[in-house]
Amino acid sequence: MYLISFLPIVMFSLSVLILGIVIYALLSLAQSNRQQADALREIERTLKRMTNVKD
Repeated sequence: MYLISFLPIVMFSLSVLILGIVIYALLSLAQSNRQQADALREIERTLKRMTNVKD
Protein backbone atom coordinates (compact mmCIF):
# COMPACT_ATOMS: atom_id res chain seq x y z
CA MET A 1 0.00 0.00 0.00
CA TYR A 2 2.81 2.41 0.85
CA LEU A 3 4.53 1.67 -2.47
CA ILE A 4 1.49 2.84 -4.42
CA SER A 5 1.40 6.17 -2.59
CA PHE A 6 5.11 6.85 -3.26
CA LEU A 7 5.02 5.77 -6.90
CA PRO A 8 3.83 9.13 -8.36
CA ILE A 9 6.50 11.02 -6.40
CA VAL A 10 9.22 8.65 -7.59
CA MET A 11 8.04 8.82 -11.21
CA PHE A 12 7.86 12.62 -11.10
CA SER A 13 11.36 12.82 -9.60
CA LEU A 14 12.75 10.52 -12.28
CA SER A 15 11.12 12.50 -15.07
CA VAL A 16 12.49 15.79 -13.67
CA LEU A 17 15.94 14.21 -13.40
CA ILE A 18 15.83 12.94 -16.99
CA LEU A 19 14.60 16.33 -18.22
CA GLY A 20 17.48 18.03 -16.39
CA ILE A 21 20.00 15.67 -17.98
CA VAL A 22 18.58 16.33 -21.46
CA ILE A 23 18.68 20.11 -20.96
CA TYR A 24 22.26 19.91 -19.65
CA ALA A 25 23.30 17.83 -22.67
CA LEU A 26 21.72 20.31 -25.10
CA LEU A 27 23.39 23.28 -23.41
CA SER A 28 26.73 21.48 -23.43
CA LEU A 29 26.34 20.71 -27.13
CA ALA A 30 25.50 24.33 -27.91
CA GLN A 31 28.56 25.54 -26.01
CA SER A 32 30.77 23.03 -27.83
CA ASN A 33 29.43 24.20 -31.20
CA ARG A 34 30.08 27.83 -30.23
CA GLN A 35 33.68 27.04 -29.25
CA GLN A 36 34.18 25.15 -32.51
CA ALA A 37 32.86 28.12 -34.49
CA ASP A 38 35.22 30.48 -32.63
CA ALA A 39 38.17 28.20 -33.38
CA LEU A 40 37.25 28.06 -37.07
CA ARG A 41 37.00 31.87 -37.22
CA GLU A 42 40.45 32.14 -35.65
CA ILE A 43 41.87 29.71 -38.23
CA GLU A 44 40.25 31.72 -41.00
CA ARG A 45 41.79 34.97 -39.69
CA THR A 46 45.21 33.32 -39.47
CA LEU A 47 44.98 32.00 -43.02
CA LYS A 48 43.94 35.43 -44.32
CA ARG A 49 46.93 37.02 -42.57
CA MET A 50 49.25 34.41 -44.06
CA THR A 51 47.96 35.01 -47.59
CA ASN A 52 48.24 38.80 -47.12
CA VAL A 53 51.89 38.45 -46.10
CA LYS A 54 52.72 36.56 -49.31
CA ASP A 55 51.28 39.31 -51.55
